Amino acid sequence: MSLHISGVEKWLDENGNPNFSYLQSLAKEETLDSLEKLRSIADDHNANYENGDSAQVLVDMIVSAMKKEDGGSST
Repeated sequence: MSLHISGVEKWLDENGNPNFSYLQSLAKEETLDSLEKLRSIADDHNANYENGDSAQVLVDMIVSAMKKEDGGSST
């Protein structure tokens, strides 16, 4: 157990996926950096998005893709 990842653990759920609060905080930032982070997360989860999609659309697509990965279960 290393201390340098403790900050990361705050925004990961029990499956190692980004939690909804973290995704929402990125969407609320409304910066190019936060949009790129969301796109990267979307890519990691094979979410299909368009380059012009808003941050909130990306969040919705990421959440949907993560649910599919988890077998469609909802929390």
